[in-house]
Amino acid sequence: MNTTAQNIYSVNNEEENTMTTDNIEVLKHAQKLQNNAYGFKLNVSVWTAVKKEKDAGEDLAARNNADKEAVDIKKRILAGNPLHKAIISCAAAARNWNHQTSLPWTDDGDRVISNAKILEHKEQVEAQRSEFYQLVDEFIADYPDAINRSAFSLGTMFDRNNYPPVDEVRAKFKFEYVYHPLPDAGDIRIDAANEGMREIIEHTKHVFEQRSQNAMKEAWTRMREKLEHLRDKVTDGDEDSKKKRLHATLLVNIEDTVNILRGLNLTNDPELDKAGDEVMALVRRLDLDDLKKDVDARQDTQRKVDEILAKFDW
Repeated sequence: MNTTAQNIYSVNNEEENTMTTDNIEVLKHAQKLQNNAYGFKLNVSVWTAVKKEKDAGEDLAARNNADKEAVDIKKRILAGNPLHKAIISCAAAARNWNHQTSLPWTDDGDRVISNAKILEHKEQVEAQRSEFYQLVDEFIADYPDAINRSAFSLGTMFDRNNYPPVDEVRAKFKFEYVYHPLPDAGDIRIDAANEGMREIIEHTKHVFEQRSQNAMKEAWTRMREKLEHLRDKVTDGDEDSKKKRLHATLLVNIEDTVNILRGLNLTNDPELDKAGDEVMALVRRLDLDDLKKDVDARQDTQRKVDEILAKFDW
């Protein structure tokens, strides 16, 4: 039995001291993923500055002969505030970046990144965190004046009691993250002769396999979607003119996606690397101006994309 297997199973009965080939392969796969990947969780929260307007809701219900429970009116107590909008945009950008630079792992927001990219990843997340809190500082400094401006924009719906003290408001803005190693199967000690513990390890194996498969499936899906988007863009319809409108970011976005996914090949899947190489080779041969004005160039690109899509098990 290999070292990994010995770490997993502590047995009391020698005749039970065996592992299936399937289990050994799963453990090898787990060890590879633990060596190549790290867990990451991002939590960004923003004060919504939205309040329920009970009186207005009851008044609207009465005027329309409706049950007051059927009407729910909410007001944005900082409507139009540019600093608040900037924080919301920054938070959304960070969440999108997190989705693009990592792969899913658990249902509660844990994701995985490549060990090889962890320093670059941390540098990027720190830059976003710094930008987020700088915007929060600017918003908090302006908060008292923002309340006064809201008195004019909200009219009779303005209620100063809707606005928490500065310290409470600041605490509602959070940008937190944590890196953590993936669970080490070697820390699990079980009695292999115990049927109940056998069921636990089988369940753990299944969950690990499922998470690993889901993570890599998303990597494949992202690349396939970029290819399909390129094919759609170069496919001429009856309504198309001789000159096609294509944005400069079309090819750049494909290259960026492939480069990110190369760093997210957590299981060192050679097929994913091969697919990435073929996509990059295709994109780098393309000329955007030719694609815009040349029907033959678009048809040739469409054919080559279809060939790549048919070549791999996406």
